[in-house]
Amino acid sequence: MESLPEECVVHALGFLELEDVIDFTRTTKDASAFVTKHDKSLFEPALERLHAWRQGVGRLENEGPPLHERRVLAMDNVPWRDRYLRERADLTRTAITRDDLVAHSWRLRFREPGGGVQVREVPPKGCRFLSDGMFRLEGFPPMEWSVAEDGDAVVISNFPPHRVQRRAHYDHGWTLENKNVILWSVDEMSPHWARMSSRHAAAAAKLSGNRHAREARELLTRGGVFERAGRHDRARIAFMDALAHAGGTLAHLPLGATGYLPEDPLAEDFERYQTDPGAMVVELQECYQLETLWHERNNRLYALLSLARAALETGEARQALDAARRAAMNVLHQGDFHGRAECIRDVEDLRARALLALSEEQSAPRPRSESLLAQGLEGLGV
Repeated sequence: MESLPEECVVHALGFLELEDVIDFTRTTKDASAFVTKHDKSLFEPALERLHAWRQGVGRLENEGPPLHERRVLAMDNVPWRDRYLRERADLTRTAITRDDLVAHSWRLRFREPGGGVQVREVPPKGCRFLSDGMFRLEGFPPMEWSVAEDGDAVVISNFPPHRVQRRAHYDHGWTLENKNVILWSVDEMSPHWARMSSRHAAAAAKLSGNRHAREARELLTRGGVFERAGRHDRARIAFMDALAHAGGTLAHLPLGATGYLPEDPLAEDFERYQTDPGAMVVELQECYQLETLWHERNNRLYALLSLARAALETGEARQALDAARRAAMNVLHQGDFHGRAECIRDVEDLRARALLALSEEQSAPRPRSESLLAQGLEGLGV
């Protein structure tokens, strides 16, 4: 390392995960001093990547700058490494605060027990938590709200407490749910954030509106170009990235979550669970994920169908099957729409091809070493 120019070492370290860079600082005193010297070059890009994914928030009512800006200003004299570690820790925080509730805009959807339906024709309702302790929901009178002492629940009026979750698989937004409703925070960026510096102006413009929907559309277009050119490996990567911007990838049901499978007259035609018994858990996960999506739904269905095709072309049968299962739930979840019958045929064709490919993959003879390992695992009850 000593024989290389410093900018070359910085460039090389930029290819490592940040955890590996931090581990590198523990090897020698010189390594620690080197990373400290180039702190901004190494950790500022990582911090900006975190900011690019997390939800933007607006201004707290009559309380100065937006919440996100206040966090940044509070770290003006903090090393970039510590800023990154603090921001990453904040993204994993599961205890919600009063500021988190007030600074975000929210959407609410009634679940089936609360009289709701899960189809595209019924948009979610807008709502806000006001700093005066009142909760406002379209079409309802103001209601009082409060946060549990440990931040794991929010109480609105005399309704059952709303359990707090984070959308760690997507944009690190907040969700509040009970058996009747689910609320989720939505992306919002105050113009005040753009006035901080010219460097942040572009970021603010990108964050305004539904930035993830735009990113997803661009990636779907790029993936389609690769697919038509026969470059299915590159297309698969583009479709995976598009899916990440269209609601996230693999959301698992949180403990106590209450996702449900909608009843549909065409469900029997699918015969999903006779031909694909493992689909139920995946579809429940996808159904829970869809509850807090609205603008992302069309992009998500297109991304899942495209990913299933590309995964089959590149021999990724398991990924193709997972995408086809999730696409089936998207079709059922969205209600009636133009081209639905054709979409159902495409989904079932992709599912059948993925199941067949996976069956052939599993029935292929394995090397002797793998067979012996499998026998040993079976003997242990694994």
